[in-house]
Amino acid sequence: MQPEPQEGSATWYGFNNLRKLVASLEADPSAPSLERACHALGWHVSDQYGAYEELPTIAHFNDRVRQIAKEMRRAE
Repeated sequence: MQPEPQEGSATWYGFNNLRKLVASLEADPSAPSLERACHALGWHVSDQYGAYEELPTIAHFNDRVRQIAKEMRRAE
């Protein structure tokens, strides 16, 4: 486990945004919930783009979750 980023840093905000996405997926793993969570995280990603080195990985994770939600919708 990595140490927590410095509170208030760009990395700290980014990881908190990612934690919120994961928490919302744990609370409601339905396709609409995944889509809403991805939409919200997408806004944070675009707002903070380039602010910290982990952001591209978080953006890629968000894109993958969005793909999963689309696949879930197709399977319904």
